[in-house]
Amino acid sequence: MNFSISRKISLGVLMATANFCFAQDKAEAALKKFEENYPQEKIHLLFNKDLFISGDQINFKSYVMDGYEISKISTTLFVELYDQQKKQIDKKIIALIEGEGSGTFKIPADLKEGIYYIRAYTTWMTNFSEDYNFLKPIPIYNPASKQKVVEDTNAIISATVHPEGGAYFEDKPAKFSVRLHSKGILPKKWSGTVSEINNPNVALVQFENYDENVGLFNFTAKKGEKYLVTVSEPSGKKSIAYLPEATKSDWRLIVESKNDEIRYSFQSAELTDDDTYKVIATINNQLVYKAKFNKIVENKWFSIPTEKLVNGILTLTLFDSNDNQISQRLCFVQNDILKIKETNIEFVPNFSQRAVNTLSFNETKEINYNILITDAESKNTEEDSSLLSTLWLTGDLRSTISRPAQYFHGERNPEALDALLISEKWERFNWKNIIQGIYPVIKNKPEPYLSYKFKVISQGRPIVNSDVNLIFRQSDEGNQFRQIKTDESGYFYMKSLVFSDKLQFSYQLNTSNEDVIRNTQIFSQPLYSFIPLRKELPASGFKLQEVNEKNDISADVAKSVANLKTEKLFSEKFTEIEEVNIKGKKMSPAEKLNNELSSPMFNSFNQTLFDFVSSPQFGSDIITWLIGRVPGLRTDAGELFLGQNSINSTNNRIESYIDENRVPTASLQNISISDIALVKVIKGFYGGGRAGAVVVYTRRGSTAFSNNYDTEGLHKVTLKGYDNEEPFKNAIFENIRPETIAEDNRTTLYWSSALKIRYNNALKFYNNDHTKKLKVWIIGFDKEDMVPYYTYKVIE
Repeated sequence: MNFSISRKISLGVLMATANFCFAQDKAEAALKKFEENYPQEKIHLLFNKDLFISGDQINFKSYVMDGYEISKISTTLFVELYDQQKKQIDKKIIALIEGEGSGTFKIPADLKEGIYYIRAYTTWMTNFSEDYNFLKPIPIYNPASKQKVVEDTNAIISATVHPEGGAYFEDKPAKFSVRLHSKGILPKKWSGTVSEINNPNVALVQFENYDENVGLFNFTAKKGEKYLVTVSEPSGKKSIAYLPEATKSDWRLIVESKNDEIRYSFQSAELTDDDTYKVIATINNQLVYKAKFNKIVENKWFSIPTEKLVNGILTLTLFDSNDNQISQRLCFVQNDILKIKETNIEFVPNFSQRAVNTLSFNETKEINYNILITDAESKNTEEDSSLLSTLWLTGDLRSTISRPAQYFHGERNPEALDALLISEKWERFNWKNIIQGIYPVIKNKPEPYLSYKFKVISQGRPIVNSDVNLIFRQSDEGNQFRQIKTDESGYFYMKSLVFSDKLQFSYQLNTSNEDVIRNTQIFSQPLYSFIPLRKELPASGFKLQEVNEKNDISADVAKSVANLKTEKLFSEKFTEIEEVNIKGKKMSPAEKLNNELSSPMFNSFNQTLFDFVSSPQFGSDIITWLIGRVPGLRTDAGELFLGQNSINSTNNRIESYIDENRVPTASLQNISISDIALVKVIKGFYGGGRAGAVVVYTRRGSTAFSNNYDTEGLHKVTLKGYDNEEPFKNAIFENIRPETIAEDNRTTLYWSSALKIRYNNALKFYNNDHTKKLKVWIIGFDKEDMVPYYTYKVIE
């Protein structure tokens, strides 16, 4: 037997290879091509609460991941709200900063009670199965509706039986997983029996479920017999599932997942087999282990050390000598030892009515946290489907799993997760297809942030190879001028635009022909689009039933109605305060200078500003001055490089600009620091490129910028920007007198989608009138080693 173990740095481990290796076969080569060219994104959304009513506000935080890391592929997220008939109610376009974003849906006050769905996806994800989109049912309640949402506890429940490794053999012991399925709510407790089809009342094996999803039993099938499984619910309902027929030949994998190793062995119907086999183990479509056998025997165990593996689904696949898949088994790596970081906090709660509470952080790293603090009596979607369960389980599986978060919380049962994975298949790719060279067809490539294509036409003809003057309106900072040139077809492009709400510019063709100027039109086309959902909406676990006179709204809905009234009162009070704050808000000198000098094409969410006007600096040259102040900035062979911050780029070389004109890097060294007004360091996408840039604005000022351009009478183009998250009102009693609010029924006491925490920071929130116990979530990603920060506490 030959073997090797390998891991990519992106998985957080080093490459490890034995002193000997063997030639790469078709399966390995096909897998490598798939891994390198078809990365797979998945999405998790966390919501500010679990129960919403008409007129409510849904705040959400999004995490886009590539395998087990934050994704660097996509910079834009599409989020949609559908009703039960798949009619789109609303949609949002969200900017992703290092894989994270946030947004808000405002639920119409007259929206009927019903089951609604939130879908989220990226452009890159539309090249693959919709089954991997984020698609979650959300009940929305409206006490005025004639129908009400209730849990569907009477839906038909079915069961399926899955032998370990996909097969079993007569007269040989085997392990079987039993899965329950329903369009409604699965029972928390159930049991099962195994019996012969011809003698169903005699139980050969009895077993209890692990959880609502799965149970497991061990059984040895006799030659020539056929069997069924009977699942019994406490209510007396029964479901029947039939064991598949025993396999007459071939081998199957048997797997044991332990903390220090994954053990596997083989079982066969026929022990005489001199064929050559191999086992390939993958995590996230990446080869981590392979072993080749000139002859395999039963009951001999082989080991895959887990020391250098990450938490996640490990897929072991057995192949014959022709690279045909014989058996496959999924298991989880180190379910007992989850590699997560908990945030160090100090918190002594004060449960007095409307009391101020302070939660302090003791962290040495700067982390962007999503923080949620709720009344412990209310639920949150994170309790049933968590970031960890999306990251490690459901984000890569197609089947419906009830409450997947249970497999990763403190009281988890590793045996239950293993039984669940016996019943699953890895379907991110199909071995047969990729070995035959059949790969996904990439029709939609992600553009950096917001990118647009424009066509310039005058008198019915495209204006080719011509200069067009664009005049951007920049709020109260005046107008900014930029000149572009059309290509041979009359097009020009704006890429990597980063702006919210809308961006408007006027235009004029740069020619002396008045007729041509007067008849010039610019048509815009976004290089992104919402993609309609094709698949049917999944079962929700809820149903609608008619309201009668005896129906009262539930206590939870009544609490939410009272909560909404409280929030409306707060909103009315806050509106006046926010208007005063907006009028009195002042930008920093650097921000004001950036607005004056920078065009929209050179703005980014990920930029650092250095103001040389308000804070004069000294030094030999600007590059030397910047190195040491900008982490990761360095020079090599006369070029500038910036760490590993580029998104979706093959290297980290960045461009140099003076007054937004591209120049060789050496030109920056020729500028006297005393002549510099502003320096901007952009990380990642921007209007001029992908990897980043150093942009120097001189004190002389660029002739491209002026406040004196008259746009009256010029045609205008308006572009749609990103949707912002509506601010959540946390510090409510700082500016509102408590006595002006009759009753405080808030269930969410604190929400922040991106709170940047440094060492010894603290946040403040106020209790409501009733809460005596809290639930606290603190979630984030360490961007250096890509390990999730995940803290969940119940505090009394």
